[in-house]
Amino acid sequence: MAIVKNYVQYLNGDMQIESEINKGTKVTITLAFELADDYINDEEESNNSYDISGLSVLVVEDNNVNMYLMTELLSLHNVKVTQAWNGKEAVDIFSSNPAGTFDIILMDLQMPVMDGIEAVKTIRKMDRKDAQEIPIIALSANVYTEDVAASSSAGMNGHLSKPVNFDTLCKAVYTAVKKII
Repeated sequence: MAIVKNYVQYLNGDMQIESEINKGTKVTITLAFELADDYINDEEESNNSYDISGLSVLVVEDNNVNMYLMTELLSLHNVKVTQAWNGKEAVDIFSSNPAGTFDIILMDLQMPVMDGIEAVKTIRKMDRKDAQEIPIIALSANVYTEDVAASSSAGMNGHLSKPVNFDTLCKAVYTAVKKII
């Protein structure tokens, strides 16, 4: 507690402790920060732009928590989400649905059965117009130059790093979808 108190005081903050025997302890830390101008502008921009409601998105993700979060966030914005748990499943879902079923695909890169790179290559080789046109955005914790280049050369339209900022995702989805409309 002494170390925390020193840090709080160093940051010109305040720390209050309330404790009752057999009830517990409540620690309240108050710090004053100013928001940077670019943060304020980003916040204003995100509240006014990039309406993705009504879209149909194929989300390809093998991690339960990531899939749950992505599905919930998109659903809250009135986006229809179809889930695929690996690249092979994504290819099967895409190919078994009529052209135009999905507006965009959000593709994890590292998955079992078939990874995202192979899935995108397979989709792009399909003999149907929407397979070449559908925007596909990579979602990956791998954001080195070679990872982004591999995504691009496989046929992806963008590459977002995990954890994904939802406003950034909305902007990327909106921009990618509006380019083909």
